Amino acid sequence: MEMTSENPSYVRCRSCRRSVFIATRRCPHCGHLMRWNTKPVLIWLAAAILGALLSYALVQWLDAVDAPGTEPGAATPYNS
Repeated sequence: MEMTSENPSYVRCRSCRRSVFIATRRCPHCGHLMRWNTKPVLIWLAAAILGALLSYALVQWLDAVDAPGTEPGAATPYNS
């Protein structure tokens, strides 16, 4: 298999600019440590968790507002 830039399994080394297999830890040509940027993944994960928590809180708040017996003068077990 040729190491070409069209192949998605290979990336360019930041040091020597040669094609390197994406799963390697060090460049076999120059020994440069390959570091992958995981910050976008963490940001999307935090955004997804925050969105889920906010939607859960919104559903709980809407259920509390729409609950029967919250209107003034409604019949409750204490004033029926």
